Amino acid sequence: MNKVRAKFHCTKIEDFDGGKTVKMIAVVGEAGEDAEFQKYTPAGSLEMQISDDTPAVHYFESEKDYYIDITKVQI
Repeated sequence: MNKVRAKFHCTKIEDFDGGKTVKMIAVVGEAGEDAEFQKYTPAGSLEMQISDDTPAVHYFESEKDYYIDITKVQI
C-alpha cells in the first residue's frame, strides 16, 4: 500500500492573525462513494492553520468536499 485516501468535508474557515484555520470532518453518507468512505473511516477531523502568504490559503471553501491522500514519509 503506497497511500491512503480519505474524503473530508470542510465545515468552517476562520481567520486568525496571519492566516486562516480550516476545519474538516470525515465524510459520511449512505449512498455511493460516501458510503464506502464512511465504511472505512466513520469518524475523523482535521484542522490546519494556513499562512496568508501562500496560495493554499485561498484553496479551501466551506461546505465543499476534499480528498486527502496520505503517503508515508520514507527516510
